[in-house]
Amino acid sequence: MTNHVPSGVSVRGLQETLDALEKKLGPAKVVKVSKQALKLTGKYMETEIKKAVATYRDTGATVDELIVSTPKARGGTVTVKVGWDSKGSGQRFRLVHLNEFGYTPHGIYANHANAVDSKGFAFYKPGGFGKIRQAYDAARQPSLELARVELRKLVD
Repeated sequence: MTNHVPSGVSVRGLQETLDALEKKLGPAKVVKVSKQALKLTGKYMETEIKKAVATYRDTGATVDELIVSTPKARGGTVTVKVGWDSKGSGQRFRLVHLNEFGYTPHGIYANHANAVDSKGFAFYKPGGFGKIRQAYDAARQPSLELARVELRKLVD
């Protein structure tokens, strides 16, 4: 079973833990326990992102509509997704995108905060600008460590 760790993140012992689990339990069982560990990790990430988006809360829909997918195994990698889907308002992910990345009045995407669009309008940085990325960056190492600890419990 391969282990996908986002770039810039390293957790010592995660691959060794997965290898030991595979030797002890077999590949099918490793997928099952990996899903259990990722379910817990997804809930942790959900909590951290909810805290971040709550700082610019208005109606509460952005916080309420955050979802954690069921862990899925594809190509030997087990993943879980945390984000917004089309349930609820059906458009929340669009608003989250504007809050996270900013915008101009004419919908022109700018790749930095001092940008000006072709009509001379400034780039807007809403209150939630970059909050999700900050929460993700702060929580990814602890969440991977949490997954490693949960998997390690099954080896010992």
